[in-house]
Amino acid sequence: MKQNNFITWIENVINTFFDLIFPKEKTVLELESMNKQDFELATKKQDKKGLNAKFTARVINSAGETYSLFEYRNRYVRTAIWLLKYKGNKKIAALFALFLQDFLLNLPVSEKNTSFFIVPIPISKERRKERGFNQIELVLKELTPLPGFSIKIDLLVKNKNTPPQTSFKGRKDRLKNLEGCFSVTSEVGLAGATIILLDDVLTTGSTLAEARRTLFVSGAHEVIAVTLAH
Repeated sequence: MKQNNFITWIENVINTFFDLIFPKEKTVLELESMNKQDFELATKKQDKKGLNAKFTARVINSAGETYSLFEYRNRYVRTAIWLLKYKGNKKIAALFALFLQDFLLNLPVSEKNTSFFIVPIPISKERRKERGFNQIELVLKELTPLPGFSIKIDLLVKNKNTPPQTSFKGRKDRLKNLEGCFSVTSEVGLAGATIILLDDVLTTGSTLAEARRTLFVSGAHEVIAVTLAH
């Protein structure tokens, strides 16, 4: 415990030093000071009557039906995703975890009496070495334990370091780029399970589609794709 406190203290000192040398942008400072209610108000969508409505989208794409918690074009969401994905910002991870928890507590599943595995979209060993973390795992570490849900960090792995999907224009090329890149480490307990497949941003859905296919082949009963934004 003392060692963890010391490490946290060192991290805070380093972060304070860099904040003094490289001042943060206004939006970043706003985000890091927000609580759940603040973030929700800043990311609400205007409906036709001009009233605010919480944005949770159901998107049909190559991954099937995907639930996205926020709209990526919102500047706060866009900045939050960037801070999470490239900076490993723990405050932002904790913020997203609160909204993910709300979603899980109201999960739209066909069967309630089943096993729920929360599985992050994995990154390759090369990407993890380069970045130092998987941004979705950071969110899951901040998630409050929920009865009936098990986080399976290593259930799905990425076998090869594929080029970024944004480097391919056509859907066919995107799918081919990801073909066979995922595998399941263990099929024990997977039969009959419902998988919550979690990623940060939904673009074409190719990554989720390939991961979903791999899980179904390995025996998963249902796979619900969820992204933080779309």
